[in-house]
Amino acid sequence: MRALVAGFISGAAAAFMTTGIALYSMSRNAAWWVSARERVAGGSRVPLPLLGIVIVNAMMLAWTMFGLILGAAYFSLDDPDAFRFFVNIALLLGLLAAGFVRGRMTRAMWVTALVAALAYGVLLPLLAG
Repeated sequence: MRALVAGFISGAAAAFMTTGIALYSMSRNAAWWVSARERVAGGSRVPLPLLGIVIVNAMMLAWTMFGLILGAAYFSLDDPDAFRFFVNIALLLGLLAAGFVRGRMTRAMWVTALVAALAYGVLLPLLAG
């Protein structure tokens, strides 16, 4: 049970940090916001704060779910060093895949990967230990 609670807390921490990164990136990139409004029907009437609320809720659900899954994996693996290794390798592969799909690596991608590595590779084993 302790590993699941640690996963939930780690997921919430990662969600808060990555939500801030996403909202900051969106607010600094006006071109993205204009192109997103053009793609979505009725998107010109959606204010940025309302989109921020949707992003906060989606990030909280996704990251805490991911944290619970990793908490269960930590519980079954029972070796903190191996868990950290596998989490960091998975994050690195995810970062490389995202960079390949996007065509370049952005600062927000690096910071998000760092936050996830700290939350799941450091905080989760410390809390579950």
